[in-house]
Amino acid sequence: MTRVVWLAVSWARGHLMRAQIMRRLLAQRGISVDVVTTSREGVEFLDAFGVPATQLGSAPRVRYDAGQNIRGLSTRAGILRYLAFPGGCLADLRALERLARGAALVVNDSFHPALLAAPLVGSPLAGRIVNVYGQHLRRAVEEMCFGFFGEAFACALGRTLARVEHGLATGISPDGALRLPAILEAPSRSAGVVREMLGAAHRPLAVVYLNPHFRSRGLADVLDRTLRGCGFAVHAVGEGFAGRPGWLARDPRLADAVAAADLFVSAPGLGAIAQARTFGTPLLALVTDQPEQRRNVELLPAGSEAVLLEAPVLEDRLRDCALRLTQGAPTPRPDPRRCVRRVHARWAGTFTRLALS
Repeated sequence: MTRVVWLAVSWARGHLMRAQIMRRLLAQRGISVDVVTTSREGVEFLDAFGVPATQLGSAPRVRYDAGQNIRGLSTRAGILRYLAFPGGCLADLRALERLARGAALVVNDSFHPALLAAPLVGSPLAGRIVNVYGQHLRRAVEEMCFGFFGEAFACALGRTLARVEHGLATGISPDGALRLPAILEAPSRSAGVVREMLGAAHRPLAVVYLNPHFRSRGLADVLDRTLRGCGFAVHAVGEGFAGRPGWLARDPRLADAVAAADLFVSAPGLGAIAQARTFGTPLLALVTDQPEQRRNVELLPAGSEAVLLEAPVLEDRLRDCALRLTQGAPTPRPDPRRCVRRVHARWAGTFTRLALS
């Protein structure tokens, strides 16, 4: 059987979601996918979807404060230590070479330094690496690099088998990357069933998803107070708020809830934006000092709004946006499953061709 190794960094859960979806889709085409990730939390997240994963050793991570504001200096310092010291980058690259022995492809989702280094140090993996990254992520990473490292980053990307850029555009990018629509799960239950289960049969439903970088109790307090005060039933998910009353750490069927909701509250990652566009659910985007997501705001669909979390009178601003986005009669929504199936087919077809070429 053709085999793919998919390295999904765990500092954003969208990478892990993509890996578990692709593992399922490629299995239907006779291609097995071994998932590798970069933390114990990532392994646990994948386990909730029934996906076994191998944890790679000592990868650096992008560092954030409790409000998902990026900490640039400490992030750069961690990456420099990882590149320079024994047991870091080269040790992980050697581990990946062992894991990928005999694999047709090695997917770097997204920008793990060990696989970026592979073509620069003559690793046998270089000709089998496919870099996968979001529409605005490459530019954000380039801004984090400087001097020699910026040149090495660009050189590394140019020496691998292929690059896949996901977002809203399709076709081929000006720099030669394959462009695919953002991949997401299709809802598996009807909106009526989901709303009944979430206590929203007779009132509006707000779904909140905060990625693990959000840990501010104050923000969770404001969201709870604002949304419940507006009369919403609230389904809130966030690993940074595990154990908080009324919140779940994880929800493997989050797509069902978002598709059934009257309002979706999340940071403007590409996954959240794709769900809002595909499901027709208004997105209230929580914008922090995260360069990629700040650029993603320009991709928000009509009927969605963005709020800067450092804005004054935040609670009033959130309340006004939530009410404005949900006023009036509900807009009829198309069944998103056909659209999701088309996107799945494009991703599976692209990676099947790459694996078998």
